[in-house]
Amino acid sequence: MPTFDVGATVEWTPSAAEPGYVDDRFPYLCVTKTNMNFAADKVPAPAPDRCRP
Repeated sequence: MPTFDVGATVEWTPSAAEPGYVDDRFPYLCVTKTNMNFAADKVPAPAPDRCRP
């Protein structure tokens, strides 16, 4: 995976981590200096309207 330098270095510490999102049952904790909302584009999928068990 490529990495890019886009600003000041951010140090990940448990006290600085904020809940980001959950992907495949794994929670991701994120650190930012810009107040970016990492969960902004993560929304639950709509319930299926067909093929129910």
